[in-house]
Amino acid sequence: YQRRVRGKLIEIKMRASFLTKTNFSLFKTRNNLNRNFSFWSSPNFNRPAQEELKTGLLTGLNEVREKKGKITNSEFLYGLKLLPPTSAPLKNLEKKDQNLQVLVSDPNYIASIVLVTLRRLSIPYEDSNSWRKLIENEFKGKLNLIELIIIEDDWYAFFSFLINYCLRKIIPSNYHNRSLVYYGKAHKFKSIVDTKNDFALYAFLLDKQSKIIWKTTGGIIEKEKEEITQIIIKLEENKSF
Repeated sequence: YQRRVRGKLIEIKMRASFLTKTNFSLFKTRNNLNRNFSFWSSPNFNRPAQEELKTGLLTGLNEVREKKGKITNSEFLYGLKLLPPTSAPLKNLEKKDQNLQVLVSDPNYIASIVLVTLRRLSIPYEDSNSWRKLIENEFKGKLNLIELIIIEDDWYAFFSFLINYCLRKIIPSNYHNRSLVYYGKAHKFKSIVDTKNDFALYAFLLDKQSKIIWKTTGGIIEKEKEEITQIIIKLEENKSF
């Protein structure tokens, strides 16, 4: 009886000891996390990098706002290919694997407009919708409209399900199979095709070989409609650029 009592007491003591150690470990972990987060968020941590990032983002956002999305004029190009940031298939908003080159080479269209964004949820609806109206009202059956949505921030990848849900809400359902989303770094891609302002919408007109013929930023304007019309006429006549 006494042994059993001691056994129970010993068992109780062991459990209490285990809980005490566990609570202490959790307390230490929590304190370490707090210290780490306070270190990363402290004003003294890597101040030059913080200032550079903040300045760069604010400059980009202000530029887009001041110029109403038109941060560059339209220009004719030819020879440079628009390739995605990765050779692996991308997921479209229907959660299926899709290849950008396959979409661009669709035989049902003469050419493709590819809208490239790095902060798609920040793009004004009027800008992206102006391209859909252009295709549906003036170039239906001639121009294919594709979206390439690039999300570089590592943290956003953890919330991809939520971001994709929001994207499906703002992009019409008949464009979901042609809206490709890439989560990852795209420094090389941005450098090659010159998409340096993360807040801008970039529009590229591609031939079936994914070669860039023409590019602009922001929503479509009347002058650009005329330029696109000239390009379509040339492509229909098989004329070179």
